Amino acid sequence: MASQRRVKSANNLEKIYQCSRDIRECRLGALFMAEKEQERGYRINATDVQNTEQIQIRMIRLHLLQQNELIRGYSGGVVKREVPKIPKFPDIGMPAEKKWPKPAKNNHSIRKYTSTRSKGNSGAHRPTSPVPVLKVERVVFEKNRAVINMKMQQAESNDADVNDKNNIVDDIVYPPGVKDRRPYDIVAKYRKLAGKTTDFTAEPLDVGEDKAETTVLGLSSFAEAHSCELIFTDEEHRFDNSIYRAACGVADLGSIHLLATDSVQTATFCFFMNFDFNSEFEESSERVEAFVVDFCQAIATVLECNTNNVRMFSVGKMGKEKNKSEVNFGITTGETKKTEQLANALKSRARSGFTNDKVLERVLAKDYEYEWRTALQALRLQISDLDPTYNFDYRPDHTPNEDSRGGHAYYLPRGWYRHALRVEHKYEKDSHWLDNTNAKGEWPVAFHGTKDWAVSSIAKEGLKTTAVKTDAMRLEAIQQMGNEADRPGLYVATHCDGGASIYTEKFTVTPFPDQTETFRIVFQCRVKPEKYTVHTSPVNQGHAWRYVDPSSIRPYGILLKKEN
Repeated sequence: MASQRRVKSANNLEKIYQCSRDIRECRLGALFMAEKEQERGYRINATDVQNTEQIQIRMIRLHLLQQNELIRGYSGGVVKREVPKIPKFPDIGMPAEKKWPKPAKNNHSIRKYTSTRSKGNSGAHRPTSPVPVLKVERVVFEKNRAVINMKMQQAESNDADVNDKNNIVDDIVYPPGVKDRRPYDIVAKYRKLAGKTTDFTAEPLDVGEDKAETTVLGLSSFAEAHSCELIFTDEEHRFDNSIYRAACGVADLGSIHLLATDSVQTATFCFFMNFDFNSEFEESSERVEAFVVDFCQAIATVLECNTNNVRMFSVGKMGKEKNKSEVNFGITTGETKKTEQLANALKSRARSGFTNDKVLERVLAKDYEYEWRTALQALRLQISDLDPTYNFDYRPDHTPNEDSRGGHAYYLPRGWYRHALRVEHKYEKDSHWLDNTNAKGEWPVAFHGTKDWAVSSIAKEGLKTTAVKTDAMRLEAIQQMGNEADRPGLYVATHCDGGASIYTEKFTVTPFPDQTETFRIVFQCRVKPEKYTVHTSPVNQGHAWRYVDPSSIRPYGILLKKEN
């Protein structure tokens, strides 16, 4: 008996080790495909999309299999969960593993690998951009319904809760007499990551135009105004795929201008399907998760888009109908026009049904409508996103009115204080965009407010299948640029005061019960030259520049100004 147990245990261990090797191969494959996608840009390659999805599905199911074997091998438990068929690793032309840099000893994080394209660059370390993946974080069962929370994670992450721990602080000491504790709760999370005390009696709230904690409170107020939550992370991330991460529901300081204009929108559908919710899932989170993965992959395959563009919100019983369920999900990309194209394509396909897909064949064929909703759920902030080395004070009287950047006039934001963002090495392909010598490759300076401007939303008027945004300068932009400008626009201003400052929301800070201070916040950006149209409206001073490519705007500073 003992020898049989040893043999069985050895077999379990070998299966566990094999799962680990296969999972590592999937991580390398995901990294390889992400690099191909960055090089390809916005052009869609159906084969690459399918291969990426197959790798993601394979990795998820290998994790489930590995967990089953761990339970069998170490606790002798009986596992009832069945793992769906694991797809093969696709032929993606990835170099042999020996060509990849070896990980540090006892550290299997994929972030330790660096892109082969970085060779020959400056000696500065440039970590490979993390690969964002939408995964099911939590399934909550209600009566005849399961609510699904899908959260963006890095492909190499095994711990879905690591960032949640950064956003829980339970040792805060509040000043006496404070009624509104929310600002202290927010700053406490920031201090926790920075390794500082959360005792606000010993170290009071740091309030002022030149104070980082005030900047954090401004970002929190800004996120809240746009139905988002400010979350803190210690996970390194780059800004060269910020637009892609925003489509997964999480903005960062590289895509914060999209949050300001609610530019990232989700086209939401409710599909009716032929199955009974209760008997299909039996309140099993694993079954729901497997269904979510298969459903999202099936929709992405039909549309020839990435699985991360599809997110499920809930699945539940369809009213009093027998053996009928409804699935609520959405489609999101980094561009509203592209999202609309995918949504219309899906609507067209759904009219005749999906007879060639094992998952979608249960969808009732009908003319489904879709509605628009804001896609972004959180604004993510890392401590190192702020770079005080490059902070700048524009408040002194001797500050000049004008300079030049990228061969264009740069109108300095007199009276404001800049909190610099750490953008060095955050964008892999560019190295000169932030220069200040007016050399080739340098981008001009412009400013972006914290609320929508020159753009009127029609989402609240009941329009379901048309673009969410219509902007006042669109026709004028088409006259200047042609059909390339016939897309939803993003606006920046050449001047801060009289330009972007008009389109900002005020936020207040109460450091003491009898003291309240009010501030405004503006984003200082570099913008890609020759990719915009010029307009004299809707600003009071200078010009407004209209862009259609969100990646042509790169925030590099947060400006604060106290209201008198």
